[in-house]
Parts: sequence; structure tokens; C-alpha cells
Amino acid sequence: MTASEHLSPDQFIYEHKEFARMGMNRLRVNHPDIKGSAAGQIRWDTDTGEIIGVSVVAKARRQGISTELLRRAREINPNVHHSTNLTDEGAAWAKARR
Repeated sequence: MTASEHLSPDQFIYEHKEFARMGMNRLRVNHPDIKGSAAGQIRWDTDTGEIIGVSVVAKARRQGISTELLRRAREINPNVHHSTNLTDEGAAWAKARR
């Protein structure tokens, strides 16, 4: 599979986990065509809802995975919001998804 090939969205599996002692939630997405790691994940602070980080493996980028992770995270916690401490790539994504 090359970076330009699209993964089938029907095969994505989403997993939510709360890490109470760390005060953090994580929503991961897995796909059978991506071996050895999650296709992507979003992590946020349990108390404030501030996003701690978003990542998507290279072969799964530009397919709406981060946006879907954000949408699903907000279903779990409607207060999930972008941090003010962003990479340039993160700032561009956040601006487009406010």
C-alpha cells in the first residue's frame, strides 16, 4: 500500500480508553492494513478537554482520520478542544476544524 492509496473506512476500528490516574483519555483507530501500530490517535486531558496530541501514521494521512477522531472524541466529551501549543501542521488542521 502506498501513501496515495486510500484505506477502506469500513474497516476502521475505534477504541476509547480513559487513563484515570494520568487524567487523560485516548481514542485510537486501527485498520487491518496497518500492522504494528494504530492508524491514528487523539489524546485529551480528562478535566479540561484540551487536546494533548493527535497523530496519524503516514500511510493513513489525508483521509479524514484526524477529523473523525476529533468528532468521536467530542461525542465522548463535548468539551474537547484544541490546545494553544500547536505544531505548524497542527495549527493548520485546528484552524480548518474549529
